Parts: sequence; C-alpha cells; structure tokens
Amino acid sequence: MNTTLSSTAKITRQNLIDSFWRLYCKKSIEKITVKEICALAGYNRSTFYVYFKDAYEILEEIEEQTITVEDFKKLSSRIFFTAIFFRIITRKPF
Repeated sequence: MNTTLSSTAKITRQNLIDSFWRLYCKKSIEKITVKEICALAGYNRSTFYVYFKDAYEILEEIEEQTITVEDFKKLSSRIFFTAIFFRIITRKPF
C-alpha cells in the first residue's frame, strides 16, 4: 500500500496484520480466513478489504518487511563504522 495513511488507518492496518500473525503462528495460511482475522482484530470484512485483498497479501508484506540475518549484519557494521568515523571527525574520545 503506497498511499499515505492517517494514524488511525495505520493502527487499523497494523491490528489486522497482528491478528493475522497470531493466527499464522497457530495454523497454515491455507486455513486462515479473512473472517477469522477480522474477528480477532475486531473489524468487519469490508474494513479488511480497504487495506488488503487477502491473507496472502499480509504474509507477503510481512516477508518484505522482515530483515534477514545477512542484511542485519551489513546494516550493523555500517552503523558501527559510521559511529567510529563520526567520533574521529568530531574528535570525541571512545
């Protein structure tokens, strides 16, 4: 979803994602229904379809947002070296 969402819409969307995840931890995606997600989140199905087309779209988004171990290592090493460089440039002691 590329549009800018209000804070209420972001909360609603995240609640749906969280409810999906709780269900997904217990059973396979093939057995998860939109009705179950909505019941757990406390929304009706029409609200779900404002944000997602199906449960697979939620899983896809979760997978896209998940950082891999390799990405984390790359990111953490860049942050570490940036911090060292900053301290050298600003002449701050370690």
